[in-house]
Amino acid sequence: MSIGKLGFGQEGYYLDTVATGVEDYYVGRGEAPGRWTGTLGAELGLDGQIDADTLREVLAGRDPSSGEPLSRARARRVPGFDLTFSAPKSVSVLWGLGDLKTSREVRAAHEASVDAALAYLERQACWSRRGTNGIVAMRGDGFIGAGFRHRTSRAGDPHLHTHVLVANGTRSGDGRWGALDARHLYLHAKTAGHLYRAHLRAELTAQLGVAWTPAVRGLAEIDGIPAEVLDLFSTRRREIEAELATRGVTSPRAAQYAALDSRTAKGSPVAPSALRTCWAEQATETGWDIGQLGEVVGQACPSDLSPGQIAAINDRLLGPTGFTRQASTFDRRAAIQAWCDQLPSGADITTVEQLADQTLADPRVVPLAADDHGRGGTMRHHTTGKPIDTPSTGTRYSTNELLALETRLVDRAVHHTDIGLACASEEHLLAALAARPSLSEEQVELVVALTSSDRPVDVVIAAAGTGKTFSVDAARDAWSRSGHHVIGTALAARAAAELEATAGIPSQTIASLLIELDHPEHGGLRPGTVLVVDEAGMVGTRQLARVLDHAAASHAKVVLVGDPRQLPEIDAGGLLRGLGERIPPLRLAENRRQHEVWERHALAQLRVGKIDDAISSYDSHGRIHTHDTAPAARDAMCADWWAATLAGDQALMLATRWSDVDDLNARARTHLHEAGRLTGPTLELDERPYQSGDRIMTLRNDRRLHLRNGTRAQITGVDAERREMTVRTDAGVVLTLPARYLDAGHVRHAYATTIHKAQGQTVDRAFVLGSDLLYQEAGYVALSRGRAENRIYLVGREPREEAHTPEPAPPAPLDALTQSLGVSHAQHLAVDAGIDRGAIGRELHALVREHDRLHDVARRRPPNRAYEIESLTTRRDATLESLERDRRDLDALERQHGWRHRDERRDRRVILTNQVRYLGRSVGDLDDALRRAQQAHREHRQYVREHHDDLRRLLVVGQTIETRIGQLVDADLADPPAYLRSLGPKPSDPSQLAEWRRAAEHVERYRARYDITDQHQPLGAQPPGDASLWRHDMRNLAELAARARTPAHELEADLGLGL
Repeated sequence: MSIGKLGFGQEGYYLDTVATGVEDYYVGRGEAPGRWTGTLGAELGLDGQIDADTLREVLAGRDPSSGEPLSRARARRVPGFDLTFSAPKSVSVLWGLGDLKTSREVRAAHEASVDAALAYLERQACWSRRGTNGIVAMRGDGFIGAGFRHRTSRAGDPHLHTHVLVANGTRSGDGRWGALDARHLYLHAKTAGHLYRAHLRAELTAQLGVAWTPAVRGLAEIDGIPAEVLDLFSTRRREIEAELATRGVTSPRAAQYAALDSRTAKGSPVAPSALRTCWAEQATETGWDIGQLGEVVGQACPSDLSPGQIAAINDRLLGPTGFTRQASTFDRRAAIQAWCDQLPSGADITTVEQLADQTLADPRVVPLAADDHGRGGTMRHHTTGKPIDTPSTGTRYSTNELLALETRLVDRAVHHTDIGLACASEEHLLAALAARPSLSEEQVELVVALTSSDRPVDVVIAAAGTGKTFSVDAARDAWSRSGHHVIGTALAARAAAELEATAGIPSQTIASLLIELDHPEHGGLRPGTVLVVDEAGMVGTRQLARVLDHAAASHAKVVLVGDPRQLPEIDAGGLLRGLGERIPPLRLAENRRQHEVWERHALAQLRVGKIDDAISSYDSHGRIHTHDTAPAARDAMCADWWAATLAGDQALMLATRWSDVDDLNARARTHLHEAGRLTGPTLELDERPYQSGDRIMTLRNDRRLHLRNGTRAQITGVDAERREMTVRTDAGVVLTLPARYLDAGHVRHAYATTIHKAQGQTVDRAFVLGSDLLYQEAGYVALSRGRAENRIYLVGREPREEAHTPEPAPPAPLDALTQSLGVSHAQHLAVDAGIDRGAIGRELHALVREHDRLHDVARRRPPNRAYEIESLTTRRDATLESLERDRRDLDALERQHGWRHRDERRDRRVILTNQVRYLGRSVGDLDDALRRAQQAHREHRQYVREHHDDLRRLLVVGQTIETRIGQLVDADLADPPAYLRSLGPKPSDPSQLAEWRRAAEHVERYRARYDITDQHQPLGAQPPGDASLWRHDMRNLAELAARARTPAHELEADLGLGL
């Protein structure tokens, strides 16, 4: 789903221009008439077909029946928003080329899905604001919407989509009308798009039986329609991509601007029958038999997920590779989007939301406290680039697994028990410092503090250009002289090589180090070893945790070196930042790299988020170059790079994307070729030519070739037949790269590179390609690579000439740069958000009440008589067997005659007769008991069947209560609330710590059961009237706490028991 905004005062474009009014712009000849939609629209009596006059009144903020303003506020500059729901291309093809019945089914499914997605937005994104500066958020009662369904793109391709014009106004619970807080629309737009497509898939699966490709980022296509056909009817997409290439941008917002700038006027509408004939002819030209479209339907039947399938999906989503793979926290929107991707055949929106909410209610999910007390953060205005507040996205969540991992790492680093693992002697420290007289005062202080620290984990935060490796080299020298083994590691092989070359520390990648450490036969870490982790800010929490765990087990010291304000982790991270906020970090702040004082100052401003000041400095010093098109900007950038190269400077071009890097490298080769620096045969690799004289960069480690990812070299020879090249690395090593390495795509030209590849690299002059992807940390890294000069190249377009554009013009180049650099991608630990005690407390109270109800259901359950039935059956069978045996014996005795042994037979007959009589009665009694037990058991089974869900839920609720109590106690240990102050500080003794936890659990259970919100008393204030139960629980608490804190009488007095 995309959102378009009616420009300030330009609603006339929709109403009066292009054609005679909005109905012609949206409806046009041959298009379906618009229809009213939205909850408030229905309440205002807006139903059925739209007429232009009524739409004008609604967009002007007036009651369509009376013409009176709905709000006393001044006229709104933004009359409404265009929410566009577009069907996947395969659905449009099925609609456009299918028979009339199929077409009608597709259209109906599309409209139902639009309505369902709009209803989601009404529930989640319909807000208004009140008060000074809109500080009070008010939930709206719904939208007034006008929907216009369109058949084609502007290029004439089949493109089923609906524009829903949502008027910029809603009524809140107090009955007053106000403007929409559209920030919520933008926050939920992506999720609404996912839900629209999931609902559409479900509708089409149910009605037409189509099958789907796997859903990726919310999008799935109908299985069976060739990709060539989809591409054929994607003319408009190609036009937009061409415009994006001209602009040199890629974001969704930029795509909207490109769509507006690249559109052409609609030609004369074509009759639907003619359109279908035209589309069929075009599809046939691709070699596809359009008759095969009939085979697309009837392939699949809708089916519900089984409980086992749902559990398996939740296991994936809540595991390390799920929600928290690349971020430490997530929200409900992420859960909804993830479930949409897990449902290739789709589901109705209600079902998707229920599945997402079930996932969020899983005991493994932990609700976190909202940032800024429920308010959001900040973002940049899309036209001015100025910072603006963003609304809260609601409760954020993390998982037990990640929170426990973070808590363990933080706790071990802060409350360490290893002392003096790797302290250098004063004599050796002084010798190391004396060998490096050029160390600055700041660097000396860092080396002294680092080598004398008794912490098992130290954090060094070094800004760009502060000489961190030179300082670490001095520390390495002091440690080595003192007998400590020093090794290094980094995420990237290039960074590890740099650490080894400049700091003299034998280093390897983290991946290879962990392989060795995970196998004890390799020796592991020796006690007293110092492990330096360079660029630690780029290492994900889970990977860094494995390193820290190995170090702790080996009593080795870890030094984390990095900068949380440079490129962030790709995986869930924030550990360097989090530890730096808890352990006093050692800092290097003096930039010694850039020659110009103003540039060092501007970089410092950029690093801390003072974007406007930094950009102003770069602009005033002529470092920002603006060009009309992306090709012009790149040509100028390459020309400047070539001039610097000819002058003998070490120059490098930087971009955010590999596609841009490839383009810049190709342009750079043009200069080299014209200068005659490229000679000999050409070797084509992935359509990129390589010759002698080319500079390359390797992209993959290869131990057999002694190559590291990021190695730079110059080609000295090419063997095109054998597909080999000979290179000389920057370190002077001559290597031959074989075909297996080259054909795998492991080399790239090195005139330009991505910003990620450039972190840690220093050149004389850096030339940076600006784009809407240049976020704050990437911009800081890029603009700090060059010693003498760093330039940035932007693309600017003249404002549109047409007077009635439906969207405001894109921001000016400097504003766009300010906007993109204002976006931070920094990661934070989930534990830094803190658990939402209120949310967990409310959930626990509800769970306890539910548990009581369910327990009562279980208590009324008739007893399970299965064991009794088994026992009775066994006894009856044994008794019956004895009865049958005695009867046989009695019958045999009766058949005996004669006087011999007559008395014995008589006595035996009496005994057997009595036994048969007794056993007969016993069998009868056992039969009666068995019938009663079986009847009772049938009642038990019937009760279990009737209350199956409640009885099963009882187990889940009980498990969830225990998990939530554990989460609260873990949080209590990390940050004890005021109501637990009487338990004393966290004990260091393990047995006392266990008792502290037991006392805290007692408190949390009591507070959950009785919904205690008092933040100062553990069990709340003494209740009025009979307080004997409360006093009894307080005594129990005192006894529990006494085991963790002595003397107990002090605790009792502190608790106010007066005992």
